[in-house]
Amino acid sequence: MVSKEGHRSKIIKTWCGHSEDAMKPQERLAEKTFVSETERTFQHDDHLPSLPIPNLRQTLDKYLQSVYPVASSREYENTRRIVEQFEKGVGRQLHDQLLERNKHTRNWLQHWWLDYAYLYQREPIAPSLAFAGPFTISETLWPPGEGTQCQYLARYLYGVASFWCLLRRERLAPQRSRDGTALSMHQWRRLLSTTRLPGEHKDAIRAMFQTESEGCTPTHLVILCNGRLYTSPLLEPETERPLTIEEYQTILERVKEMAAAEPGPGLAALTMDNRTRWAENREYLRSLSPENAASLEVVESAVCHASLESVPGLNRDRTLRLNLCGDGSSRWADKSLTAVAYTDGYGGNYCDHSPMDAMTLVTQGWFSHLQELDFNRYGRLVVPVREHLCQPRELRFTVDERVRRDIQVARDVSRPLLNDVIIISRRYGRYGKLWIQTEGFHPDAFIQMALQLAYWSLHGRAAPTYETAATRRFYKARTETVRSCTPEALAWCRAMTSDSAVAADRRRLLRAAVDRHADLAKQASDGHGCDRHLMGLQILAGEAGLPTPDIFTDPMWKKSGGSGNFVLSTSTTGYTPCFGVTAAMVRDGYGCFYSIEPDRLNINISGFVSSQECDVNKFYDSVASSLDGMQQLMLSRSNL
Repeated sequence: MVSKEGHRSKIIKTWCGHSEDAMKPQERLAEKTFVSETERTFQHDDHLPSLPIPNLRQTLDKYLQSVYPVASSREYENTRRIVEQFEKGVGRQLHDQLLERNKHTRNWLQHWWLDYAYLYQREPIAPSLAFAGPFTISETLWPPGEGTQCQYLARYLYGVASFWCLLRRERLAPQRSRDGTALSMHQWRRLLSTTRLPGEHKDAIRAMFQTESEGCTPTHLVILCNGRLYTSPLLEPETERPLTIEEYQTILERVKEMAAAEPGPGLAALTMDNRTRWAENREYLRSLSPENAASLEVVESAVCHASLESVPGLNRDRTLRLNLCGDGSSRWADKSLTAVAYTDGYGGNYCDHSPMDAMTLVTQGWFSHLQELDFNRYGRLVVPVREHLCQPRELRFTVDERVRRDIQVARDVSRPLLNDVIIISRRYGRYGKLWIQTEGFHPDAFIQMALQLAYWSLHGRAAPTYETAATRRFYKARTETVRSCTPEALAWCRAMTSDSAVAADRRRLLRAAVDRHADLAKQASDGHGCDRHLMGLQILAGEAGLPTPDIFTDPMWKKSGGSGNFVLSTSTTGYTPCFGVTAAMVRDGYGCFYSIEPDRLNINISGFVSSQECDVNKFYDSVASSLDGMQQLMLSRSNL
């Protein structure tokens, strides 16, 4: 029996033997895009070059260029003098120490980045240290509707399990840059079977995934529902193959039925607390009984989590916000991947950001998306449910009055933080990648200039801007910052809002700004940005007990975005429908995260309700107006 599923209907066809429509392996979109028969997923990782250390003068020049748009003339000159003194004095000494450190490690930044950007942070993980995304197929093959919660979540879990199998057997094709350079796949080891463990002063990452050649690895799933936790197989124990979609759906429906009788204590709320307090509460919870310790081990070692929510998603805005924030007790915040489904079929995922960056999830999400398209086009085999695989088991915990009190305290801590987040999700449909490229622009750099103009037009000043650049061509490397707010961007924004500027000058300045951004992005990907280098020098000074160098106490350091103070925090998730979101970096700022399709843009904007300066809806309107104006500017040339 093969199920043939369209956009809004389900037709069951029965064939004797093989279907005439059965796909040949090379025709499957998911396999054609992601599966390799000749290369192993992680085979290049140990052979990648070491992360370079930029020239000190180069780094300081890049930094000064990013200060210029946000500083007055007096502020800039003062910063320039501080930078010169730093270069001649303590900065040179620290740089030499960094070069020495680099002789003894293949990635001088790896542990510093994980520790200082994530593991030393004591604030709750959600919302600022997590990211989330939607089921991108919700508005095509998975139209929301009552009664679809378990069905859609089951299909997503099948995609996760299928992706796990590719990783386990190293059949996921290693990724490469446009020039064919092999990229690090190390982060894909931490997408699944990974959790963040709280510590008194510093957390730790526990990554339990292993390939077949490396040894055993967890194969179970944990499901959160109505304040309770359950476990079930995600993979067949003997064969390590995915269960069927119908089996996942049966498991989820049985969990909902089991959990409906009475709400559980909501232990997951403890993970949303301050990290030091959660570390203390976790140890106390473990000490209450051996069963508690065993149940925690099951929760923390699971391949992934699934959350069956008791509320509807209603729309894209609300769903994205709920995916990131939840209600404070329906996410095990430490987990690397949690699939989330609401009562009306909307859903998505929540991820701890510390072990990986968003493109790992985008890869898995796009694989699942294409897999669904394959099923919809060609059908899939439906077999009877195997009852012995569909017996979810509740994880039991001994909970005393102190634990109940700690849960309430954690909720009280997290609720104001989560409720302060606002997220909107929009589609800009006038054009996308194809039109931008016909004009000779790099699509991402073009959109970055639209963000610069949008902020300038709305707020009347330049915005220090962070954009993520992947440095994965190097050994276990992750990201560098592209500082998008350049002198070239400033000149163009001024021209676009000046009545005296003519169209030809505006076009020339736009191209100069876009080209400059594209060049900076390439340099950052090559390990030659300025932020990670300066971060390393700052850490060296701190660990040596030296006074903080003036470059880092100068007001322009923070005003230009240093130490995580970027007013615009941005990132692209590439050229697919897959996208996500995280919180803005600063109270009076925006997060802007987008994907670029051939004929449209998916734009998600986050902010804070408590901000007195920022309005996410007005900012999106300004972004759309900027994109409109940029197209009109370029088209006006052909109308002359």
